[in-house]
This record gives sequence, structure tokens and C-alpha cells, in this order.
Amino acid sequence: MACGTPPAVSLAVPEDVVVHGVTSLRVNTLNPVDYANTLERLLKDDELWTCIHRKALVYVKRFDYVEVAKKYLELINRVN
Repeated sequence: MACGTPPAVSLAVPEDVVVHGVTSLRVNTLNPVDYANTLERLLKDDELWTCIHRKALVYVKRFDYVEVAKKYLELINRVN
């Protein structure tokens, strides 16, 4: 998302990270054909690509990788 490519994600990606139909397209199965169909939809639908691209670039700004890394380090230090 940070580079502007609309992602196709599985259910393993937390809902607070991506919003189906807004910042990504969620694939509800592990079937590779479903992923391929989702990617094909993104590649063929310029309007969908552009809409998700623009919204994802804005949405991803709320995730600061330095802050996320600090939180992980804090959690690791608490456990150790």
C-alpha cells in the first residue's frame, strides 16, 4: 500500500491494517485461483485500481514503521 499498489490480502491480515474495498481487496479463501481472479480484477478495472491506490496512500500514513518497531521492542523487552 505504501508504494501505491492496491494489495490483495488474505484473512490473516488484520482488519485494522487494510479495509476491504477501500484500501485493499480481501480474498476470503486460500485458493490461488481466487487470488488470481482478484488480481485480474484490479488489473483490468482502472477505476477500482485508482480509487484503492489513492485511499491506500492516505491510509498507510497512519502506520509509522519506526513507531511499530519501538512497540515490538517494548513487548520483547517485557517478555524477556
